[in-house]
Amino acid sequence: MELAAAILVVGGAMDIVMALVSLGQTVPTPEARTAATVSIAIGVILVGLGTLVRRGQAWLLALNVVAVLAFLEVASASPTGLVFAALDVLVVALLLRARSWFQWTPPEAP
Repeated sequence: MELAAAILVVGGAMDIVMALVSLGQTVPTPEARTAATVSIAIGVILVGLGTLVRRGQAWLLALNVVAVLAFLEVASASPTGLVFAALDVLVVALLLRARSWFQWTPPEAP
């Protein structure tokens, strides 16, 4: 659970930094400004979810958000997107492994 939370927080921080850097490198067009705003919002959400997961809360919300983000990052087909998608898949696997609800097995039949 600790590793999943750390990946979420660091990934969110990286989203925020990359969006701010991309705005600073070029003359921002309306499309670039919108993309950067969305990226910053996603980064803030990921940092918040990482903090909540670290406290043992909102794991199901984090699981769903990260699964959708992994799909979107794979669809982008950029090298950076694929790295973040791999990290998101790792977070999903860690969240699934850490929850006892997913580890429950029915008792054996007599």
